[in-house]
Amino acid sequence: MAASGMALRTLVHIDDPDHKVFRAIGADWFKPAAMRRMQARIDELARRYADRLLEYGGECDLREYGQPHL
Repeated sequence: MAASGMALRTLVHIDDPDHKVFRAIGADWFKPAAMRRMQARIDELARRYADRLLEYGGECDLREYGQPHL
């Protein structure tokens, strides 16, 4: 992978059979029940970053300010 200039391998860059193995590791995190359990946190983060955008006058340069630190 380093030879191709890619230091980080993500699922987008991985082919089967490795893709299937790595995808299975996190599959449960994205099932509907897991998403429902995370909804309160997702809502909290959305409110936080929408409020932050308002602090910038309703617009901002996402290249500069769009990197949330979670």
